[in-house]
Amino acid sequence: MAHPSLDGLPQLVARVSATGPAVRLTVTGTPAALPAGTEAAAYRIVQEALTNMVEHAQATAGEVRFDWKDGEVVIMISDNGRRLAREGRLTSGHGLNGMRERAAACGGALIHGAGRTGFEVEIRLPVGKRT
Repeated sequence: MAHPSLDGLPQLVARVSATGPAVRLTVTGTPAALPAGTEAAAYRIVQEALTNMVEHAQATAGEVRFDWKDGEVVIMISDNGRRLAREGRLTSGHGLNGMRERAAACGGALIHGAGRTGFEVEIRLPVGKRT
């Protein structure tokens, strides 16, 4: 079975938008090559964050934003749902821990918490040559 790739993100976002919160995919900067494992991890992290948005946040809108910068890609997943982090009811969980572990395995980092209007997950992954 092939690893998931970033090419599948528009379809993933469309599936979530069709049945849950309206999610927008935004890309800034010039996309660069990612190692296959990093690309698969990025896809799975976005997938988990969207699942959390649907199942826990009670959001009506969200955004997945890729910001390609020199040497890294910053991925931000945000929603307008319940602000569980500020209410002290969301500090960790299996999904968040799994996302953090996937990012770390690729040399990246993940932070999460209350955003401007709901919940945010930010992933920073190094960009390099495809393997």
